[in-house]
Amino acid sequence: MLFQETGWGAYLQLGLLFLGLFWALICTVLLAMRWKVPALVATMPLGLHALGAIVAMTAAQSMTLEAVKNVDPSVRAAILAAGMAEGLGNGLMLALAIPSAMLLGLGAAIGGARGSRSFGAPVAAFLVGGLIAVFPAAELLYEGSFGAVGLRLILYGAGVIVVTMALLGNDGKFGAREASMTAALSFFVVVAASEIALSASEWGTMFRGMAAMSGEARGMMAEYLAPTHSRATLRWVSMFLAILPVIVAWLRPSVERTEEQTLNEPDPETPMRGAAHFLALGLIPLWLAVAWTADVSEQVEKALAASVRASGTE
Repeated sequence: MLFQETGWGAYLQLGLLFLGLFWALICTVLLAMRWKVPALVATMPLGLHALGAIVAMTAAQSMTLEAVKNVDPSVRAAILAAGMAEGLGNGLMLALAIPSAMLLGLGAAIGGARGSRSFGAPVAAFLVGGLIAVFPAAELLYEGSFGAVGLRLILYGAGVIVVTMALLGNDGKFGAREASMTAALSFFVVVAASEIALSASEWGTMFRGMAAMSGEARGMMAEYLAPTHSRATLRWVSMFLAILPVIVAWLRPSVERTEEQTLNEPDPETPMRGAAHFLALGLIPLWLAVAWTADVSEQVEKALAASVRASGTE
């Protein structure tokens, strides 16, 4: 039913899942072998997931808003609610990006834990990651689901361990820097995909309820808007917190080179390598753009207001 309602966007995400897993498997092996696989290359399928969701959700929302322009006001809210619920299926399907991100993180953790190590960046990432892992529990203050909170506590907790292991490695000659960036970005995608999928599911459920109810009953759903909106705000905070491990991985100091290495070996921190790390950060605004597209709280408020006005004229 989800694939039927969501349409081509769902099948696109399914195709990207298989492509992403194949790509991630190759990069995982290379990262575990301490190859210098740029994070920009390793996380490319994760960016495609986000890009596909933006296109699909934007198209679905535009078609829905266009469809309700010339319909009777008494049925406008129901049509808008049904269309928005179908479009939000694309946000829910973003959960399919999580397996690829987890696989990449595993390879990065194996590669980062090998070779020479440092402990400043891993400790910083572990402390920040611990805050991210427990933060979903704040949703319980706003009628959050115990199941959704518990699942994320486990998922994010495992992600924190993976990022910490990846950041242990600090050998510039091998792929430790790439592993660090890949693991941190993959963890960010796991958090972003989980939070977006949950919000899309909740907003979609609210829209489906409005589509199936009478105008007066839809107006009564306004009492559920405040806690849902509060949980959505907390999920924005989770996504922004998940950027911090990426910053740690990006800004961590390079390993000090010995005099012999300085004289006999080229500096591994080349400008091109630095540019690749910087460009990989583009994954963050791309996924935040997805979250912005999936945040339909304003449309929910408009639909509820329209329902109240329609019920008053019936």
